[in-house]
Amino acid sequence: FLLTDVDGLYTANPYKNPDAKLISVVENVEDLEVTTDGAGSALGTGGMATKLLAARYATSAGVNTVIMNSNNMNKVQSVVQGASIGTLFLAMPKPLKGRKRWILLQPVMGHVFVTKI
Repeated sequence: FLLTDVDGLYTANPYKNPDAKLISVVENVEDLEVTTDGAGSALGTGGMATKLLAARYATSAGVNTVIMNSNNMNKVQSVVQGASIGTLFLAMPKPLKGRKRWILLQPVMGHVFVTKI
């Protein structure tokens, strides 16, 4: 569980964009098309971008992950039993192991230039 001050992952920041829509289920975190601008609220650090990175790591290890509002802690058991609260990130069907998992956890550095196609 990743706790936050909003109800889950939205298509945009719901505090800044009234048209932002809650995403209930994410089958593949790599396919997401959302805006995660800003550093989060005054109460935390990292914001949604950090939570998405944590969800990516967890799902790649074969672990379902939920982003939900910390005000709903009393609903954690309901989520475990299958209730749709927050955003559920589904675990990869074949978790990454060994070198592939190690590569995923490395920080991005450098540039790749393609000079010929």
